[in-house]
Amino acid sequence: MKLNEITKKVYSQFNHHRPLSEFQQRDIRHMKRTAAISLDLAYEMKELDISYDSELTEEYIKKLQLAASHHDYMKMIWPDVMRDKKKDVLSGFHKNIIKSHPICSGENLRNDLKINYPELSMYFDKEVYSIILHHHEHHNGSGYPDKLSEDEIPLGARILHVADAYDAMRSKRLYRRKENQRMEHERAVAIIKEKKGIEFHPAVVDAFMNVPFNRQLDNLYDHLIILKEQKTSNI
Repeated sequence: MKLNEITKKVYSQFNHHRPLSEFQQRDIRHMKRTAAISLDLAYEMKELDISYDSELTEEYIKKLQLAASHHDYMKMIWPDVMRDKKKDVLSGFHKNIIKSHPICSGENLRNDLKINYPELSMYFDKEVYSIILHHHEHHNGSGYPDKLSEDEIPLGARILHVADAYDAMRSKRLYRRKENQRMEHERAVAIIKEKKGIEFHPAVVDAFMNVPFNRQLDNLYDHLIILKEQKTSNI
């Protein structure tokens, strides 16, 4: 089964009784854009450093895409109060929910598949769930949920973290009113570069900063932003 078919079937359970909310549609679009960026970033790493050939196999890259397409699964049931607010204005309770979402996303996805789509469970193995679980770990060990550092973090999670951060910065957020709600490509890239070796793995940032890839990414993102005007099922 193709990735788009799997993803479409997984998320169809949320609109059995009512249409997807605007926030749910936005979350799905974010995850699909992040999956597209993760795919290109993985191939860029292979191109720049052949030592990653043994890890970034075609099979593993497919698992990375699958994880990226569902990495924020838990957010699909978040209340609106959790949306579009900076962490410093949320309550301690809501902050804890945010930090638990990598764990809950994997666990809830696994449980929902067993109940609703057991035939899809075969595609979501331990490596897929590990990427989802650790996509907010930081290179210096300050991330969550397990405070892993450097190469303790699964390679797929290191790649997904950069792709996820880039898309989050380029996406509209209500609290970014002075910036027309989304960052320009150049500023998002500068922030990722600044956090190299702190939040983000150096090798992933090096691939991300490669000039040809960076230009393609900017063009790709603009193309994907245009697609968000279409229905989620067609993205």
